[in-house]
Amino acid sequence: MNFPLTRLLLGLTLGLLLLTTSCKKDPDPGPAGPAFVGKTYRLDSFTLEPPIDLDGDGKADSDLTLLMESCELDNTIRFDTGGKISVGLGASKCPDDDPNDLNGGTWIYDEARSVLKITDRDDPTVQTEWEVTSAGASIKTVSRFVEGGVTYTGTMIWRTI
Repeated sequence: MNFPLTRLLLGLTLGLLLLTTSCKKDPDPGPAGPAFVGKTYRLDSFTLEPPIDLDGDGKADSDLTLLMESCELDNTIRFDTGGKISVGLGASKCPDDDPNDLNGGTWIYDEARSVLKITDRDDPTVQTEWEVTSAGASIKTVSRFVEGGVTYTGTMIWRTI
């Protein structure tokens, strides 16, 4: 019997066993959550299809950002961890803006459907669903509603700031 070779094999086997059992597997980080969480966004565009005349000028409107006040267009929105929505008032203030009330309501994300469900801050029975079609440096959201038998599609693009 060759003891030095046996000891060497035993030592290597024991070392390999210790190495494989002492390395702890890092826990799975789990899902990081939706890509839009924790980022601050400003509305970049808001379109409606099919277009309708919303301002009464006889022309159908599809670019709804043209109908918004500049004080609304510089506001921000942030989807915080835990489901809270924070709003930020931009440099130009609307007459009814309250700098003490920056609660934008709450949100829940249905990953299976890619739907962001927003609950109104003042009336929890009012809920809006946005289909999130892309998220990251910008978010593209789509919402649909039916009015007079016509299905309208609103598309918003929010850019990070």
